[in-house]
Amino acid sequence: MKQQITYFLLLALFLVFQGCQPATTKETAVTPTFIKVDGPNLTAPNGEKFFIRGINLGNWMNPEGYMFGFGRTSSARLINQAFCEMVGPDVTNQFWKPFKDNYITREDIR
Repeated sequence: MKQQITYFLLLALFLVFQGCQPATTKETAVTPTFIKVDGPNLTAPNGEKFFIRGINLGNWMNPEGYMFGFGRTSSARLINQAFCEMVGPDVTNQFWKPFKDNYITREDIR
């Protein structure tokens, strides 16, 4: 019985390894179309270094306390509340309109 199990396992291993053999048909080479990592560099499919270009405007309309020299007033809500308490809601609204229109402009993006 042990001998039959041994033969069966050897046959099973043989069949498994037969399936792992490389294909004998000629396959066409595919040109890579993805950017790859090459050490500290990114490499384009043509082999040249790839440089990421772009900008990040995350939270660009979210005023923070350091922008106005506030130490403890850190959120947009608290900044707006502080302005309203200092100069009133009308002047605060007059301030925010040009602030939002000019903080990041179309020319900045171009």
